[in-house]
Amino acid sequence: MKKCPFCLKDQQEDALYCDKCGRPLTGEQKKKWYFRVTTLIIAFVSIGPLALPLVWFNPHLSRRAKIAVTVIVSVATYFLVLVLIESIKVIYTYYHTIFTF
Repeated sequence: MKKCPFCLKDQQEDALYCDKCGRPLTGEQKKKWYFRVTTLIIAFVSIGPLALPLVWFNPHLSRRAKIAVTVIVSVATYFLVLVLIESIKVIYTYYHTIFTF
């Protein structure tokens, strides 16, 4: 007898689907939506480094991949902040010259 990984009901050895919940009894389980690659990409584009916990809690990524993604996102964030600061300086200088009397 084997157990359903979802409802823990005993099943026959040759069963493909659970009698109680109807879910497949195969060893492969579907990835959760927040661990999918597309979700991670959308999260990084939307909220940047605040999405790093999604990477670190992802059980499908190796430790090396998690470190690599963290380093890449940190370096990209650093350079984007530098560009933002420079842009704000240019905008301030432009409007300061226009509105000073």
